[in-house]
Amino acid sequence: MRKKAAKQFVKLSPKVSSHKGYKYFVNYTEEDFGKVEETEEKQWKRIKKIIEHAYENVTFYREKFDEAGIKPEDIKDREDFRKIPITTKKELRENFPDKLFAQNFREKEVRFTNTSGTTGRPTLLLQDKEDVNRKYAAKLRSREVYGTEIGDKVVRVTPNECQPAKKEGGGIKTVPDHFKELFRNPVNGFFAIAENFVKKFVHNKKVLEPIGVDSTKTFEKDVLERIEEIREEEPDILSIYPLYAYHLAKKIEEEELDPPKVGCIDFTGGLVTSEMKDLIEEAFQTKTFESYGGCEFGRVGATCIENRDKLHINQLHAYLEFVKPCGEPAEEGELANILTTGLSSFGMPLVRVEHGDVGRYYYERCSCGRDTKMVKVEGRIQSILTTENGFEPPEKVYNFFLSCEGVDFFRLEQKEDEAVLRLVTNSEFDEEEVKEFVGELLGQEVVVDQVEKLDSENSNKYMMVYSEMHHSFRPEQAREHDSEVN
Repeated sequence: MRKKAAKQFVKLSPKVSSHKGYKYFVNYTEEDFGKVEETEEKQWKRIKKIIEHAYENVTFYREKFDEAGIKPEDIKDREDFRKIPITTKKELRENFPDKLFAQNFREKEVRFTNTSGTTGRPTLLLQDKEDVNRKYAAKLRSREVYGTEIGDKVVRVTPNECQPAKKEGGGIKTVPDHFKELFRNPVNGFFAIAENFVKKFVHNKKVLEPIGVDSTKTFEKDVLERIEEIREEEPDILSIYPLYAYHLAKKIEEEELDPPKVGCIDFTGGLVTSEMKDLIEEAFQTKTFESYGGCEFGRVGATCIENRDKLHINQLHAYLEFVKPCGEPAEEGELANILTTGLSSFGMPLVRVEHGDVGRYYYERCSCGRDTKMVKVEGRIQSILTTENGFEPPEKVYNFFLSCEGVDFFRLEQKEDEAVLRLVTNSEFDEEEVKEFVGELLGQEVVVDQVEKLDSENSNKYMMVYSEMHHSFRPEQAREHDSEVN
């Protein structure tokens, strides 16, 4: 009954209000099965519209274009589009809000939010009503891709998530905060209240505490508590940080626990390998899916029931470029930097943003019937290792250490002259085994540092693999700005 009511509420909202999320959701899902050429033509029109708007109304982009000696009318195709300078996260933070706020919007027409900040440095964002509606539609579309429905019960267990924010920073969390913001900035306050209402009562969503952030509890105790909380909730969708899911699955297997009843698992916010998926699916006795995106752009990709490793890109919602370190476009299946342009962000346009993810693209017709471009996400750029044979994504390292009986937790740090392994170990630990694996992979001397615990980043996420040499994989243009990746 509740699910039926939730569906009707979402379906009726475009007819009785200015909230067009469901209408856009229908458009996105229909386009997934459309003709490739027609979809790409529609995408290009949206790209042109956003860059024309950015140049006319946003000081930051007008200055960027002028410095590069280009104008929107010079951008006639996707090759020309690459002439637009890359935008880094550092530039977004340094120029927010004055130079990034579109001048044809008023402050009371937008909402403020922030990124999750993978490395602990959240970026404040502005979103207009159209953008909020389309991001909501993109989330509905991602769940439709992997076979769930509006109104399905959601339990989320992640280190953090995008939050409504105040202009000066800081979240809008308590009831008094919501009402104060409603009077100070009606649109921002309204969306903060509406978002919490929709999450709780329409999508039946419950957010559980992150694992490992309470200093009064052990990591193991946190894991056991989350298993029991999930068991009590019996969600249709468990939206979870992959590393958390892995540790929950390991504990279920080690303790021979009955798995919680879960309809499906949606990995979000971190790298998940095929071997991790195998273990988690076996422990929870359910299917796993993967979604990709971020606070800046919303959900831009999701796996379907036929393909669990490659994600269908929402091509009318965002434009993803795959760029080699030299700045040239990558070939299909080639490891590359991902640059993203939002196609609905008019209050604060985001054009060719380097947000720090790497992956590969594919053009292939999926057996699910969708003809979209697809992406396989390979992790964060900080995790790209430099080997004698070139660049290596972290998947091999994850698979080795997460299956290593003697290692409970790990962090690999690649330096210029050596590799440092910080390991939480147990009685089964074999130092020579791990040194041999890392030494052969990287061709470097390996130093092992056994520690009692490993701390998360400020964002509560864990950087399991980090290379000091990752900058050499970034696009040349971004390296020239000498700016960090968030």
